[in-house]
Amino acid sequence: MGIDVINLIKSKLPEYEHKIKEVPISRVFRSLQDGYHYCVFGVLKTPEREAYMYYSLPCRITTPYFVVVRNEDVEKFGGGKKISLRELLENKKLKLLIKKDVIYNKEINSVIDGYSGQKHVYVLPSDELGKKEVEMLIAKRIDYTISVVSTAYEAKQMGVIDKISFLPFEDTYNHYDVGYIACPKNEWGWQMIDKINKILKEEITKPQFFDLFKPLVTENMIPELRNQYEKLIMNSNSVK
Repeated sequence: MGIDVINLIKSKLPEYEHKIKEVPISRVFRSLQDGYHYCVFGVLKTPEREAYMYYSLPCRITTPYFVVVRNEDVEKFGGGKKISLRELLENKKLKLLIKKDVIYNKEINSVIDGYSGQKHVYVLPSDELGKKEVEMLIAKRIDYTISVVSTAYEAKQMGVIDKISFLPFEDTYNHYDVGYIACPKNEWGWQMIDKINKILKEEITKPQFFDLFKPLVTENMIPELRNQYEKLIMNSNSVK
């Protein structure tokens, strides 16, 4: 859905020449710090990032995250019961793979940060989101990872979706979140965010905009997705 939102914004700003670049997240953030004329879709807010980014209105919704394991290991991970990430990380025989510079959500990352640098926590560059984790899981080089928005898509593309399972976190980490469009914290970035916000105010209340996010979930989860979208995006104070 990211490219659909980007294309919508582009279509509403015909006075600009637009270029889409696919680069690692860490490089995008360095470019924003340096004031490059980039805007990036889907960014979560942190105090550190707010020091060098301007944020749009909320325009992306993220679903709860899951522990991703091989089917054969489901019982080892509680047989489908809700999982405590902290308890998993205490087991140093189980290898976790996470992506550098990715914020899953604030609660998950705060737990992971407590185990930073430990040998059973592997950190990979944040390009190819979803793909490398699945490859390493299937190859048994790791025991589990944490899902990102493209994990299921990449597993389907690789023909291994039937070999992995998505296990739920305990409720502490299990919530929906929102993302934003971010631009550099300079005069150009401020002007862009102002224009983008005017577009978003008109678009995010339309059913067609919500429809962009339906592929994130299965059919039975759409009512809950709609409920969360209305609460977190349509009814946010900034949109009003």
